[in-house]
Amino acid sequence: MPLFCSASDSIELSNSSQNVDSIVSDDFRKLFKEDSLWSFRSAKGYVPMLLNNLWSQAKSPARMSENQAYFLMAAAGLTASLYYYDADIDKKFRPLKDEHHWLEVSSSHVTEIGDYYGYSFLVLAGTYSLLWKNHKLLHTTVLASQSALSAGIWARVGKTLTGRMRPGATYGDKVYNSDHWFGPFAEFNKAERGTRGIGAYDAFPSGHTAAAFSIATVFAGRYSDRKWVKWLAYSLATTVAVTRLVEHEHWASDLIPGALIGYGCGRQVLHNYYKSFPQYSDVRYRRKKKSTSLSMLPMSKALGVHCRLSF
Repeated sequence: MPLFCSASDSIELSNSSQNVDSIVSDDFRKLFKEDSLWSFRSAKGYVPMLLNNLWSQAKSPARMSENQAYFLMAAAGLTASLYYYDADIDKKFRPLKDEHHWLEVSSSHVTEIGDYYGYSFLVLAGTYSLLWKNHKLLHTTVLASQSALSAGIWARVGKTLTGRMRPGATYGDKVYNSDHWFGPFAEFNKAERGTRGIGAYDAFPSGHTAAAFSIATVFAGRYSDRKWVKWLAYSLATTVAVTRLVEHEHWASDLIPGALIGYGCGRQVLHNYYKSFPQYSDVRYRRKKKSTSLSMLPMSKALGVHCRLSF
């Protein structure tokens, strides 16, 4: 399994390659036809590109650089350290919702940014980009959806292969009342599963965290010229991860693998996109910095001076 999906593809994207401005109506219609996003035959089509992303992510462990291998080893070590303290961390988070009413009200909504709210945001952003002919936002939402889909698939693979119980599932279980790993495909074993719900088998890694970081990574990469987007995106993704502890849905050691899966998939999707659409790395598509100028021109048929202020 391509765990962490791909902190794999080494990507160095310059800010200028991602600063594609909103394009006016006529150019938008022309580019929309040329992009072939909705084609099933073109390699630039949504489905072929998604399949190519998944294949690249699946091969990523075999193509890791030395630095990437060290990074994953460090992440694995940190995850193992958290695993040792999982039970203690869960005890700290268990009473928080009962002690803080505002947390009880907000946490269940914030956590859905990694699920329904996040996907709904992409739908709304995509619809907005079509209505207002925002070419850059349209492509960004397409990429974010592909990143989220691929991250969700790899997270599900991890859940199926590990069969780890969620914290909340252990609270009322008569046999396993503490952290337990059932192992590969245990959720499909009807004799073993009995009356247990799916929550007893799908804690590792955190799918909500993976989805949140996959979307955040794409938006942070595409709008790297606007630093507030990066800070907001990753802050929301991190908050989603914390709420998974508050909601008793995950152990602390589930979160880092989920975040790395999302981040790796987001980076790989961006990498593949700039290979498929190199024209959007061209200098012609760089954002023009706003400037202010004041010019004074003599008027030909009357006395006076004509002033023009441009931004």
